[in-house]
Amino acid sequence: MSDRGDQIQQLLQVLSFQGALVSEGLDGTVYWGGGKARDKGIDALVSIHALTPYEENSYRLNPRLREFISDHLVSYNLLTTLTRLSEPIYRAKTQWVNLKDMKNSGILGDAEKLEWALDDTVTEIVYVIDRNLTLLDSIISTSYGNVESVAFKIRQNHFYAREVERALKELAQLDAMIDQIDADSLATGFIGVRQLMNVRLRSRLHLWSTRLNDIQARISKRLFQAQKIEKKLVTLGKMTLWLTQHKTSAGIPVDIDNSFPIELLRPDQIRVSPQLDVRDTDPVVWDTLVDAVDRMPAPVAFAPEAIDEKIQVVEYTGIQEITLKSDPVDEIIEQLADAIYQGTADKVSLLDWKQSRRELDEVTEEEWLLYAASQLVSQGLQADFQMVARGVGVHNDLFDDVLVFAPSE
Repeated sequence: MSDRGDQIQQLLQVLSFQGALVSEGLDGTVYWGGGKARDKGIDALVSIHALTPYEENSYRLNPRLREFISDHLVSYNLLTTLTRLSEPIYRAKTQWVNLKDMKNSGILGDAEKLEWALDDTVTEIVYVIDRNLTLLDSIISTSYGNVESVAFKIRQNHFYAREVERALKELAQLDAMIDQIDADSLATGFIGVRQLMNVRLRSRLHLWSTRLNDIQARISKRLFQAQKIEKKLVTLGKMTLWLTQHKTSAGIPVDIDNSFPIELLRPDQIRVSPQLDVRDTDPVVWDTLVDAVDRMPAPVAFAPEAIDEKIQVVEYTGIQEITLKSDPVDEIIEQLADAIYQGTADKVSLLDWKQSRRELDEVTEEEWLLYAASQLVSQGLQADFQMVARGVGVHNDLFDDVLVFAPSE
């Protein structure tokens, strides 16, 4: 194992052994003087800069280590700011400019190291954006569970609304940087750098912007709701102050309409008498009902009155039979059916039959063909529809006449 690997192992081993002190430092200040083992552990953490001097005989956790543990536990302090992207974006631009100059000057060894440094900067940018989104999701999804007062929740809404607005501007700066490096790398032949920018950053830029816009919309909605609640609280507070200053008053006259909050109305008491449910089989209720029935007076007996019974005689009256007049169209259809069945007519054209009957002048050809054909078919006759050739753009079958004839035996 290399010397660097040994150092990292020793560093992590110290943090592991002194996990209780690290947890204490995450919650507050670590004080010196709790015993020999505790003081030795504090010295070990101070030697690796995990604890930094705060006041006399007191230490605080390294801010970088605190930030790392908070990201792992998704637990953040009040008004935790988003990590700014301006510094790593500026660093990436500087590294790219120097990388081009070194390769053009033939300094390939240092150029390769600088390319790895640019890769690390891109990794840092991705980590910072993901951390900011995780922080915002944690704060908003818990409805600011790390505060209790409504006033401070509103303050946090305003604070993170400004933070999201700055984050969106920084994403715009990142997009401009990616476009610039992409164009330069394509022109100068740095395919590896161009692929790094497109795969690691450009492919995720839309998702990052969408999530930030969604969070901004949720914060704006909460600010609007808080503004409405605050307005109602001010109105209620003014009324409470007036009632406090006028303790002998029963209130103030208010015009009641449908928009008046029903919560502010005092209901009037309605006098009701208790009613027992006769279907209730509870022993107490049942005994009460029996006692109530026993206390009721006996019913008064009434002598039946004499009723004159008369024999009812039903006189028969004749009912006049009403003969319905048949429709002339139905009569003509009956005549046509009789003519076909009696053999006086073979195949009859319904259109010719209509034209030969003046009684059918008021009936249209369409009405006559449809109605007469359906009636004659229902009487056992057969109908042959005379179809018309379809025109262009016509999708239905059309007919202009119907031939009616008796079925063959």
